[in-house]
Amino acid sequence: MDNIKQLQLIREAQGDPALLALATVDLALPEFPDAERNALRLALGAAAVPHWCDTTILAELNNASEPVSRERWAHLKALPVVEPFPARGVDAGNVHEASRLPIRRYLAETQRTRFIELSARSARVFETDMRPVSRIEWIYHLLVADPERGAAELEDMDRLFSGSAHHEDLAALSAVLAELDATHILQGKALVRARLVVAEYRADVAGAASVSDLATQLLQMAETIEDDLLIRDACSLVGDAAQARGDLAAAEQAFARDLAISERLAALDPANTSWPSRTAGSAT
Repeated sequence: MDNIKQLQLIREAQGDPALLALATVDLALPEFPDAERNALRLALGAAAVPHWCDTTILAELNNASEPVSRERWAHLKALPVVEPFPARGVDAGNVHEASRLPIRRYLAETQRTRFIELSARSARVFETDMRPVSRIEWIYHLLVADPERGAAELEDMDRLFSGSAHHEDLAALSAVLAELDATHILQGKALVRARLVVAEYRADVAGAASVSDLATQLLQMAETIEDDLLIRDACSLVGDAAQARGDLAAAEQAFARDLAISERLAALDPANTSWPSRTAGSAT
């Protein structure tokens, strides 16, 4: 590929970081046939959906054979936008965040069906791996591929992590949820649940008073979509924030509502152990 063609590719990207990242395939591998470069651009887009990739993951994402995926992954790892990620395995790498996030956003905006399908395939890759890092990666993709189920699974994960996870796992979960929120991909229950988990983590780290306004906003959002579980958990956060501010009347009101919802849900489904209020009765 001559310099004129390279300049043309850069101009066509119009400064878009996603298109510039995808163009690195053509710039770095000009001797490859057009069909193979196109396949590698598609593979690079797929590899940018998860936080890390390897031959096995790429094969699942592209529905390709192991030999083909191994060869293509080797070519992708040589690109300047892909870096090694030895913490995830000797073959693992990741599309650099400065390129990965724009590519994800580009796919979500221009190839929505493909983006959701890649998210669904990514979720399936990580679903059976019980390590915290993989559970976090799984929920990250499930919230996009199946928002209704993702919101429910995230509630369970948040409860489990809050009771047993190390601080770094809670921090990692909060970080990927904040990343999803910042890219404006989530909506409805999935969005409110993700924001609640992030707000709860922030309250634990910086104090509940630091999320007072956010807690009130999340309660209003939960009320708008009329979801009792979200309303209950938002009330809990509102109560914690009010108590931290010293407003015990507001805290008592929020905790009482939290408790009332929990009791109503428990009466409807006594066998479900997720109904008990988290913080009701905290205010005195």
